Amino acid sequence: MRSQHERWGECMAQAGLAPAEVTGKVEALIRFCRELRFEQLPAPIVLEAKNRLLDFLGCALAGLHEPSSQMVKQVLRGWGGPAEAAVVGTDRRMPAALAAFCNGAAVVSRRADDHI
Repeated sequence: MRSQHERWGECMAQAGLAPAEVTGKVEALIRFCRELRFEQLPAPIVLEAKNRLLDFLGCALAGLHEPSSQMVKQVLRGWGGPAEAAVVGTDRRMPAALAAFCNGAAVVSRRADDHI
């Protein structure tokens, strides 16, 4: 069985990219994100981001008590880990990846997330 690193290398080769090219592009993107300041963002982008955030929060709160969302929270509650991030609509905190999964489960549970 090939490692993930080998599969990644094969994907890059199929796309005609050398590892150094990809690394350089990723580093440039990281540098851009690090140096970007809120004041530099165009007003339409800020407005769209706000709308997406409100849409996410509305969908998450609407799906908070759906059975599928409750099951996900119940299962992940027992996994433990550091209290890094909030589960929307609760006072619960859990590892960031688990909180993101719980929040995502709540968002899609009502099938109202067409604009996220």
